[in-house]
This record gives sequence, C-alpha cells and structure tokens, in this order.
Amino acid sequence: MFIVHFCSADADSNKIYIYNGQQGTSDPIKVLENIHMNPVIIIKYNPVLDVIVSVDTKAMIEYWTGPRTEFEFPKNVGFSSKLDTDLFEFVQNKLSLYNLTISPNGQYFATLTSDRRVSKANINPNYTKMDMKYIFILLLAGLSIQIPNW
Repeated sequence: MFIVHFCSADADSNKIYIYNGQQGTSDPIKVLENIHMNPVIIIKYNPVLDVIVSVDTKAMIEYWTGPRTEFEFPKNVGFSSKLDTDLFEFVQNKLSLYNLTISPNGQYFATLTSDRRVSKANINPNYTKMDMKYIFILLLAGLSIQIPNW
C-alpha cells in the first residue's frame, strides 16, 4: 500500500506540519518542532534515499526521515553529526539559501545562495563549490540557467 504524506512549514515559527494526503482532512498527523530553530523556507524530498532535506531562514540545512522511521535523523547519509560536514558553511558565511534541488540519482543536492554561487553537495557529505565562472561556462555551452538578480 502506498501512503502519501506531505508537509508544510509555518512562516512564523520553526514548526513543520505533516499531513496524510489520503485522509482528506486539514488536521496534521504530526507537528515537528525540534528539527529547526528558525522558520523553514525550503523542504525537499529525496525519494532515492527516503530523506527530507530542509533549510531554515538562517541557512541551516537539516536531514530527516519520514513517518516510517519516526522523522529521525537518517542512518543512510554517511555521517552521524553535521560537525563532520561542511553543512554549516552557509550559516558561518551568513548566506541566505534561495533554492535547493536534489539530483535525480539522489546522491547530490545543489543550492543557490545570496552570494550568487551555486554549490553542489554530496548527500554523503563531500562538498564542492562552483562559482560564477563555472556558471558562465555552462551558459557558453548553451545550457539554460536562470540566476536571480537580487
């Protein structure tokens, strides 16, 4: 049996509401209050690893799982502490994350930040930055990339 869940974030708090899409009710089945300390602005699901990646207003990236594993930190991401990764770099540099996209194979995610850089991260947790020079090369190659001008 296939169970459809979806989530939404409260714009004024750190709460994430989980809903069962098959119930037909507006009541959440779970409210997560301990994943982030600030309001959540991005939530993406990685179906390959069954992992949710979320980002809050202070650019803190969190990994968590769905209802099958009680919304806990995933065991299949190759690290047990974010201190072992570069996931704090956005916070340390006081950047804002504008977007996060997960690759089709589920192994990477890319971010667009307020310094107009695209960063690629391995979910298992190596980290690589691509600056605007790389974006220019992609544009010369004819790839369509839209970078907002904030």
